[in-house]
Amino acid sequence: MGLQDNRSSVRFRVDVNPGIKHLDEILEFNIRDMAKLRDRIDVKFRGFMRSQFSTQGASGGEPWQALSPKYEKWKKRKHPGKKIMALTGKTRKSLTSKTNADHVAIYRLKPRPAVEVGTSHKTPAYHSPFSPLKNPRLPDRDVIQTTSMQDTLLIAPAVEAIQTKMRQWVRTWGDMKRARAGGA
Repeated sequence: MGLQDNRSSVRFRVDVNPGIKHLDEILEFNIRDMAKLRDRIDVKFRGFMRSQFSTQGASGGEPWQALSPKYEKWKKRKHPGKKIMALTGKTRKSLTSKTNADHVAIYRLKPRPAVEVGTSHKTPAYHSPFSPLKNPRLPDRDVIQTTSMQDTLLIAPAVEAIQTKMRQWVRTWGDMKRARAGGA
């Protein structure tokens, strides 16, 4: 998982071992494949992010750091009932609503197939200890944090897509082999 281009996001990329010749051709994904894969991953991602906000980060492994006493007092007075990372609601909406202008759910085919989900809203990056935009005055709060089980569930659609492509290739290869044997 990484932060790049000033976004807070999770990226998935299919890397083909260069020692396995032609595997990249076998796994050739088209626009329809990638759009479907992006949508399946995004649905899971948005669900995990809803859990992150409802549990104040705990569903992703580690609860978000508490507010400083001074800021907590100010926030209770000015914005009663607002939780951590929820002053305006923009960050949560950007990570949980696919129609939000800051929500990121994209794919690319070249140079390698990849899916990216996350947000272009900068607040998570300001808090993330992994971001070049980290504001040292703000506490570390890794908003896009997932457990290893959640990671497994997020990549499951990609694994299924690769397995499907491999099965299709094996069937095609077997058909070609049988056709050559029958024609000889």
